[in-house]
Amino acid sequence: MATSAVARTAADARPDWPRDPLRYFDEFPLRAIFYPSGVPMEISTNSQAVIDAARHSWGPFPKILDIEPIHVRIGVSDSKRTDLPLGRTPMPPAPHWGKAGEGRAPRRGGRR
Repeated sequence: MATSAVARTAADARPDWPRDPLRYFDEFPLRAIFYPSGVPMEISTNSQAVIDAARHSWGPFPKILDIEPIHVRIGVSDSKRTDLPLGRTPMPPAPHWGKAGEGRAPRRGGRR
C-alpha cells in the first residue's frame, strides 16, 4: 500500500453504492433547538415541516437543564412508496390515557 493512500471510513466519505435509506450522509440544512420537558434537543432536518411540527409540539417548553443538547436527525424524502417493509412483529398499541391520567394499552385483540 502506498504511503499516499488514505483509508476511507464511513465518517470520511459517501460509500460507492447509491443506497442511503437512512440519509446518513445527507447534510441537513435546517436546525432548531427545542426543550421538550426542559431538556435541550437540537433537530437537524431537510424539511421545514419537521421544524414546524417540533415548534408546535415543544415550542412552549422552557429550558430547565443546562446540558449539551440531544442531537436528532430527521430526513424526509419525496418517495410515494407504499410497499415499505414492516418489522417482524406489529408495533405495540399506543397507550390510552384514561381517567386520572393513568396510561392503559389495549391487550391483544383490542380489548382492555
